[in-house]
Amino acid sequence: MKKDKLQIINLNKYERVDTSSLLNMGNKFVTFGIDNNFFYKLEDRYYGSPTNSAVINSYVNYIMGEGLVANKGINQKTLDKILDYNDLKNLILQLKMTGNAPVQVIYSKLPDQKKVAKLYALQSKQVAIKNQGDLSDPIEEFWFSYDWKLKTKFKPYEVPAFGKGSDKQTEIYYLKNNQSEPLFSLPDWVSGMQFAQMEEEISNYIINHIKNNFSAGKIVNIYQGEAEDEEAEEEAERLIKQRLSGSQNAGGIIVSFNKSPDKKTEVDNIEITDAYQQFQYIADYAKEQIFTSHSVTSPSLFGADSNTGFSSDSEQMQTALKTLYRSQINPIRSKIIDALEDVLRESYPEIELDFKDFEELNINTEENE
Repeated sequence: MKKDKLQIINLNKYERVDTSSLLNMGNKFVTFGIDNNFFYKLEDRYYGSPTNSAVINSYVNYIMGEGLVANKGINQKTLDKILDYNDLKNLILQLKMTGNAPVQVIYSKLPDQKKVAKLYALQSKQVAIKNQGDLSDPIEEFWFSYDWKLKTKFKPYEVPAFGKGSDKQTEIYYLKNNQSEPLFSLPDWVSGMQFAQMEEEISNYIINHIKNNFSAGKIVNIYQGEAEDEEAEEEAERLIKQRLSGSQNAGGIIVSFNKSPDKKTEVDNIEITDAYQQFQYIADYAKEQIFTSHSVTSPSLFGADSNTGFSSDSEQMQTALKTLYRSQINPIRSKIIDALEDVLRESYPEIELDFKDFEELNINTEENE
């Protein structure tokens, strides 16, 4: 027979990002966490948080504009063939989401000519760095795996760093944020990771709340004496849990046979006082901190209502937009343009690139400088 028992629930403890321990030094390669798992965590915070996903996607669209423009040294058709729209957008997404944007550089097969034929945006989580002993040494090679968590299935293989390959060997150019972190870079919104996770956990709780008939839990008291044995007691407990659990069982009927009213079965709901007000406060706070971590000048520019700061007034929106371009969009664009010109300069020495803004934004270059 089971004795009276007290079950203790251990709540998950949030672990703050420890940047000093992120580098995982293997014999052959260095990853950002075990099997590049920090990149996977960043991806989870992107997909799991509606606010974080919306902000990152909006940044990508603002940066992308109508695409790259060949101002000099290369014709537009050739540029578009080398780096198409999707790869450019994926490159920007990786840089914003993870702080790193590796690019696969493929050369043409024309004889006596080493020209860049194609640039492919890779996912940060797919690329590790060769362990060369001294972290300050220039990177000579990278390791690539389609999925580092399944590296026994997708065997990693070496790829030379840009400018380090022989003949026309495929290379990897590694673009990253300018930070003091060795080898890999952190995203500029890293301080908002816990708030993105907070949004995700709130949504998970609400889904579970719905599946549990909008109750935090139930206590079933049965006043009919003890079960004949432990197995019978566990079976009765299982059947009751099955009847009370799940959204599709909402409104289900429990049939209880009792010899007298004193021995009736009681079902008590466990309710959280003011739960929805608490969740609303937490959700609003998390959203605000996510905006802050991304240095958002006005939430209204990212599809959110703004109770403070800039309103929807046209002149104020223009001011907020100019500030966003000056402080955030243009610096990221300059970094990407410098990297792409660096990759293509050997093939096209006079190359000059720029991003083209959406016409409806009416952002003049002079105003953004």
